[in-house]
Amino acid sequence: MLYDIVFQFLDSIHTITFLAWFVTVYLVLHPVFYHILMTSDKYASYNYDRQSYITCKILEALIQVIICYITLIALWREDVNLVDTANHKQNPQMLINVATMYSLKDVVELFVNKKIAKSTIVHHICVILAYFYVIRVLTTDYNVEGIFKCFIAYAAFTTLNFPYKIYLAVRFFIDRYGRLNNLLKKYAFCYKFMCVAVNFTWQTFYFIKLISTFYYTGSSILILQITSMVYLFLMAGWVQEEYVVMDHLWKH
Repeated sequence: MLYDIVFQFLDSIHTITFLAWFVTVYLVLHPVFYHILMTSDKYASYNYDRQSYITCKILEALIQVIICYITLIALWREDVNLVDTANHKQNPQMLINVATMYSLKDVVELFVNKKIAKSTIVHHICVILAYFYVIRVLTTDYNVEGIFKCFIAYAAFTTLNFPYKIYLAVRFFIDRYGRLNNLLKKYAFCYKFMCVAVNFTWQTFYFIKLISTFYYTGSSILILQITSMVYLFLMAGWVQEEYVVMDHLWKH
């Protein structure tokens, strides 16, 4: 099965090697997609700043589809469990490489997308900070409950929202005031709202579970306070991006 091939690849390759491989492939895909899209008169009519935005959104959607596929199959096979979060397959290297993939697409966009919004810049910086925190945990003591799982789950849930990324690119190829655009925009809003609602419902569930775990195991309150502050700080950066996006879809 494709999942087994992908899993074996991600679980067997060292982080630095994977990082170098993924950055190279991802950067090469940008000019490839650019030249393919340039065959469209609509795309060719835009300036380079807008073209870079469209290309980034298409490639982001592609990465999200890949990660979404991995996540859904892992859930189906019970390699991970959203409720019994201690019940998971022992595959930290695979998780590290998937997290690397997710984070690097945001890093690349910071430099390639000439139309990137300020709220998106804040979002991406928070993703990068969360990535380093997650890597630190995954390379030390993986079999613990902690805030790092909130970050992993947040990223996993956001990959479900790839139709929204596709819409961000497609809208520049159709009539802005046409029926099709209105239909796609409403779908993107409703679907994104559902993804955000599910994401933050799970975040709330796990955060409460984490507090209970710390309390009953007698873990350090100071550690809980520090990690909670880190979590809330980064979450604030992501929430503001979600608000800006939802508000834009609703009003425009």
